[in-house]
Amino acid sequence: LTGTSGTFETPDLVGIRAPGTLLAFDRATGEIAHLARPGSGRDFVAPEVRRPLFAVTLTRPGKEEGGEVSAAEFREVSFSRMASGAIEWRFGGLPSLPLAARVTARAGGDGLIHFRLAVANPSDWVISRVSFPLMAAPAALGGDASDDALILPWADGALLPAPGTRDQSREALYPEGAFTQFTALYDAAAGLFLAAQDPDGHCKRWEMRTAAGRSVEMSLSHLFPEVLREEVEIPYDVVLGTFQGDWRDAADLYKRWAKGQPWCRRTLAQRTDIPQFLKEGAGVIIAGIQNEAGRTALIGRDLERLPELVAAYRKRT
Repeated sequence: LTGTSGTFETPDLVGIRAPGTLLAFDRATGEIAHLARPGSGRDFVAPEVRRPLFAVTLTRPGKEEGGEVSAAEFREVSFSRMASGAIEWRFGGLPSLPLAARVTARAGGDGLIHFRLAVANPSDWVISRVSFPLMAAPAALGGDASDDALILPWADGALLPAPGTRDQSREALYPEGAFTQFTALYDAAAGLFLAAQDPDGHCKRWEMRTAAGRSVEMSLSHLFPEVLREEVEIPYDVVLGTFQGDWRDAADLYKRWAKGQPWCRRTLAQRTDIPQFLKEGAGVIIAGIQNEAGRTALIGRDLERLPELVAAYRKRT
């Protein structure tokens, strides 16, 4: 499994390499079996907690009917190594419904593994959500959870220390309670990075599930209008990869992508798609009233730092 990029096969696995990341699928099921940073001693897949590659939620609009099918329920699973360097998985033969799924994974120029998924749906059920890609990380990276941390991509952002030492669950919508499209789980040796490279703000749901001493999961569900369509496709890349460092380094991975997007290439003053009256109108500064120390540091106890803050914002825009 040497080399910096490309695909590979073993008797049990088929995988893809990017600089710093090695990802391997179970060749019989398509499950993510390993996601490792070579040389770090870290594999971010819990060997005893395997998850299907994806899950699809089905509904009938106007009726209280619904259900879920996962990649594990498809009887026909096959893969091919593409000339482009990608791996394509095909899932068919679902006993309950005439669904078929196609997943591609490729090494990107950013050093991350890029995923796409499409589901053909000639049934009369609506696909309202696709959870993808699914995997469970170990409860303790490297066998020691004391320096583990998980980025929580909601509220103002937070770090959850030693997430695998407790049972908990939480979820948040993006854009709403979740403020960003990336998360990371890391320790002193290496980290796992998961993000949606979606420049258009499609609705998603982050779902955190941790089981003490067993696993840590932060799954991403992609939400779709409840409209019957013959094919549902995630219209953006979902990326997985590894890194070294802390939350700042994970944020830099996301920033590197975000700065190339239309809404981040130019300052507010330089953008032509923003009405002039908004640029010249009143500004609003929001500060948490429950965080007195943070509010004081931002604007001063008696607003004495407000002119300084406004000047700084004016300079940046």
